[in-house]
Amino acid sequence: MSPRVELVLPDGSRISAAGDVEMGRDVGDGRISAALSGFDGVSRRHAVISIRADGVWVRDAGSTNGTFLDGRPVRTESRVAGRHATVGLGRRAIVSLVIGDER
Repeated sequence: MSPRVELVLPDGSRISAAGDVEMGRDVGDGRISAALSGFDGVSRRHAVISIRADGVWVRDAGSTNGTFLDGRPVRTESRVAGRHATVGLGRRAIVSLVIGDER
């Protein structure tokens, strides 16, 4: 079973997440795109947050300004440790992750 994950976007909105969630200014979920549209340093398709049975993972999707997990650059794919984390998309847009018990 996968953990329950809630994304807290820069505008304060919250989204319950499952599976792969694309982050960027032009992704399938309009709520995410809208919350990130005002950030120049965020690529159209910036990063992917994957929620799997073995945990929560963050990977860069070929962004221009980099992806950061708790302040550290994500070079390939990084596993989230603990129940709270921050994902930096570029240097200014921050998405918080709140990880709960398995669903």
